[in-house]
Amino acid sequence: MEIIKTQLPVIDISKCTNCDQCYNICPNDAIVKASGSACARCIKYCISMEVPCNPESYVFCYELCNVCGLCISACYNNAIYWHRLIL
Repeated sequence: MEIIKTQLPVIDISKCTNCDQCYNICPNDAIVKASGSACARCIKYCISMEVPCNPESYVFCYELCNVCGLCISACYNNAIYWHRLIL
């Protein structure tokens, strides 16, 4: 059964401290650490198209995300929030 996604979690990299809490709690490995100087995932997965490429940050692999919200609950800096999709 396919999950109909009406909202997606988004990481505000200005608030993210790279604490690994979201990365460690994700049951589907949908959060990955960007590696290298230009990961290019921001181009494919960015909702707002305003995210600068930051090789020390995390990115979502939305194909793997089941929108459970565990990452949002685990983030003590409120760096992850829901972005409502327009369907």
